[in-house]
Amino acid sequence: MNNQANMKPACLPKLVGLVASAPGAGKDTFFSNLKAKGLPVENIKFATKLEQEVYQQFQGMNPRDLDWIRNDPVAKDQPFHFLSIDNTKEGSGYHCWLLGRTLGMDDPRSVRWHLIQYGTNYVRKYLGKDYYWLDHGMKAADQLTHTTDQTAVITDVRFQNEAQAIREAGGLLVFLESPWNTNANGGIADGLIKPEECHLRILNEHGNPMGAVDNFLNFLEKGPYND
Repeated sequence: MNNQANMKPACLPKLVGLVASAPGAGKDTFFSNLKAKGLPVENIKFATKLEQEVYQQFQGMNPRDLDWIRNDPVAKDQPFHFLSIDNTKEGSGYHCWLLGRTLGMDDPRSVRWHLIQYGTNYVRKYLGKDYYWLDHGMKAADQLTHTTDQTAVITDVRFQNEAQAIREAGGLLVFLESPWNTNANGGIADGLIKPEECHLRILNEHGNPMGAVDNFLNFLEKGPYND
């Protein structure tokens, strides 16, 4: 039995934001290993509301199928014909906006492509709702931390306004440095937050995922962090 189960460092903040320069750096694995240590943490994603709304754009499609594709490291970047623009909900704002961009209507598209188009280019830029996803994510984190003893770990911090909101809420920004990660399939939001802009920079060594967690906990044991 893990002797650290249900133990929580006195200085573990109520909110932790994970940052990396590209997808595939190990942010979700880092969270899973925090959980494996027995720490009272729960995962919050800014993309949860985004995923829900993107899934709603495809009529008659099982959301669980899209969820599987979204969370598969290969499938989420794989273009599929059933994710073509032709298959988005006819008459919806997103469908009409895509039509206006004169893109190939029946070309196969990936889940990640739609997440970027809908979340960044349609909602944030075209509709001008720059804080839409941020507000939903921070509200979910605030509800968790004010109604439970758990720490909210946001594993998809990519934009400057998201990092700023976490700082203002007293959260800890952790940058995962993963030099072995050569993933070049990130979106336009990846790499906007630099390591020096975070409270803590952790080396995520290939083949030693628990090492990053141990470094994180050692940092907390030294005392409260300063913004």
